Amino acid sequence: MIKASVAKTLGLQIKSTVQSAHQADGSSPLHVIGETNTIFTHENHTLVFEGLVVENLDSDVLAGIPFMERNDISIRPSKQQIIIGEGYTYTYGLNSAASHVTVARRAQVLRASVSETTTIWPGEFLELKVPEDFSVSDDDIISLEQTDSSQNHTWPAPTLLNSIAGRIRIPNFSSEPQTIKRNAHIGTLRATFVPDNVNNTAKVSNPSEKLQNTKFSQNVRVDPDNVLSKDMKSKFHDLLHEHDDKFDEFEAMGVFRKPEDINVNVEYVNPSFLVKKPSGDFRLVTAFADVGRYTKPQPSLMPDVDSTLRKIAQWKYIAISDLTKSFYQIPLSNDSMKYCGVVTPFRGVRVYVRSAMGMPGSEVALEELTCRVLGDLVQEGIVAKVADDLYCGGSTPEELLRNLDRVLKALRRCDLNLSASKTVIAPKEATILGWVWRQGTICASKHRISTLSSCQIPTTVAGLRSFIGAYKVLSRVVPDCSHFLAPLDDMTAGHDSKEKLLWTDEMSASFRQAQLALNSHKAITLPRPDDQLEIVTDGALRRSGIGATLYINRNGTIMLAGFFSAKLRKNQNMWLPCEIEALSIAASIKHFSPYIIQASSNAAVLTDSKPCVQAFEKLCRGEFSASPRVTTFLSTASRYCVSIRHVAGQSILPSDFASRNAPECTHPSCQICTFVSTTENSVVQQISVEDILNESVRLPFTTRSAWNAIQTECSDLRRTAAHLKQGTRPSKKFTDVKDVKRYLQVASIAKDGILIVKRDIPFMPSRELIVVPRNVLEGLLTSTHKAQSSIYSPT
Repeated sequence: MIKASVAKTLGLQIKSTVQSAHQADGSSPLHVIGETNTIFTHENHTLVFEGLVVENLDSDVLAGIPFMERNDISIRPSKQQIIIGEGYTYTYGLNSAASHVTVARRAQVLRASVSETTTIWPGEFLELKVPEDFSVSDDDIISLEQTDSSQNHTWPAPTLLNSIAGRIRIPNFSSEPQTIKRNAHIGTLRATFVPDNVNNTAKVSNPSEKLQNTKFSQNVRVDPDNVLSKDMKSKFHDLLHEHDDKFDEFEAMGVFRKPEDINVNVEYVNPSFLVKKPSGDFRLVTAFADVGRYTKPQPSLMPDVDSTLRKIAQWKYIAISDLTKSFYQIPLSNDSMKYCGVVTPFRGVRVYVRSAMGMPGSEVALEELTCRVLGDLVQEGIVAKVADDLYCGGSTPEELLRNLDRVLKALRRCDLNLSASKTVIAPKEATILGWVWRQGTICASKHRISTLSSCQIPTTVAGLRSFIGAYKVLSRVVPDCSHFLAPLDDMTAGHDSKEKLLWTDEMSASFRQAQLALNSHKAITLPRPDDQLEIVTDGALRRSGIGATLYINRNGTIMLAGFFSAKLRKNQNMWLPCEIEALSIAASIKHFSPYIIQASSNAAVLTDSKPCVQAFEKLCRGEFSASPRVTTFLSTASRYCVSIRHVAGQSILPSDFASRNAPECTHPSCQICTFVSTTENSVVQQISVEDILNESVRLPFTTRSAWNAIQTECSDLRRTAAHLKQGTRPSKKFTDVKDVKRYLQVASIAKDGILIVKRDIPFMPSRELIVVPRNVLEGLLTSTHKAQSSIYSPT
């Protein structure tokens, strides 16, 4: 029999069964959920196991006589030996040679005995054989420790491992893949043991006797059973005193107060502990995890990495620092103090009167504090901040000095301090938010590039998704990034993370091609507000792809600023070339819109499509193109005040290549694909009377059934109809349903299911106005104005 939890952990297939099982008394039944079969291995011996899967089994696996007969296993209880086959003998119990504790602890170097360089993906493990001269049994626990000669000082972390059949498994619990070279130094193995009792004859005092005479605890009792040595006890006492000294230090600073001094009744006490810093000092940490479950988060707009990186990359000179004890500058509400209690080792309960790291809402409060102090400087574009990290920059050393002086004066007025050891001024190169900043440009970190370009082909879906996710982070500096990831995305679509991958020669070549493309990564210069932006676009009709490259013109010098490419749908292969070019222009403007909005001058779009340039010129004169798609797509340029100019096709080779090699994207939350789909669906096609008389097309927007279908495609209108039918209203916490709330105030459902707004005019019959979805509003208005202008245009 095998325990159900063990069978599920091993991933065994459990089949239904009609058999039953009882305990040793023969009457108490066991809960049997099925049967299973598997194969165990021990020292190159294969052991076939077939048994029942039982809940609440005392042992993980219980094998009897049938198992022993089938696998030729015998037992010699007097010598505590198990014999498998004809030559292998396993000793268990106290007589095992490996179970004796010796005074000297031997250490053994563990090397990666792999035939070639391999990659351990997050969630996977590295299986290695224990060295032959390192004698351990399956019952022993081995410690794995790192040394100075280890290949990677961050992985594996010091841990305890079990040896199974002379092998150990080292898991990768980090968020990045780990590349292991052949015979690489992994760490040091040591055998662990349970120390014997120092004084077995020592009499343990009865706690009840002391409680009768003492009303309070005299001191903290460490190791009452005398298991630890005197040196270890002294270290525990020193740490307790260090812990208490930290509380005294912060109490003197005003971070902690006694509850009775501020009239607070403590209702919850949070655990606190010390964390050792790299400098050797200790940091006091309090875990507010349990309090955080009942805390309502405060709404705030936190700075994101992308917007911060856009600002930092514009500076040619930079200063990096972070705030010291910044959280302690924020007072805590009196109503919250009773939930923020802590216990000191010797001096009783204290409460926080100031905010602390990890306290629910402290990050938002710190963001508000830094906005109050440095908000004007952030608005001017000379300061960027993420949590307590501060970045100050400028275009020249003198400008950096002036800006840094303003930052220091603003911090001094508010009694805020910077960490001197973490302050770096005007470096040539720095790693910021995972990117390498180098005097106004950013490029990918060599660590990321080397890890991804040298890793082995992942064997599971989870490993491949980890590779794709790490690859997409580099999309802004790798040309045609999505083209190389398209076949890999298709392999993971619709598959479970634990499934194994079957690599064909074609897919392996795609993976290697994606790795080789990393070597072509570029250093890009992100735009400043005073730069002239030039977006070079191109669309490919044959493969229905669009691509764009962003350049900046800074003082007459052209610099590369980013890449973009996307794959269109199959039905768009029937479009005219000018329509695909127009959609390429609209999607590119949408992709680079964060830079266009901040630019002080109008951006220019360069395209090799002469019809699109002429259509844009007509749109500027108040005229419309003969193609409704072109008119609708080019309206995006008017929204962002972008000019469109013509350029020869041979001058835009990067964009031309990206459009011809764009991948197909099926991700439902992709912003670019959503924009393309929404823009395409908003187009109102022009029809003629002959088309309707020939019944080649139906007259649009004239039947209620057509409007019902259009409303069904709108998510906001579907949600509004559901609320009206059920008589409910959206929660006040939702802030992204403004249209739904507005519809619910005026709309109702007609008999045929259409959302309408009733209009009552005196002396006139009541009218039903159909609610028009937003996704067709622009195209419908464009078509209406075009029809009206054609009436008065000369023939």
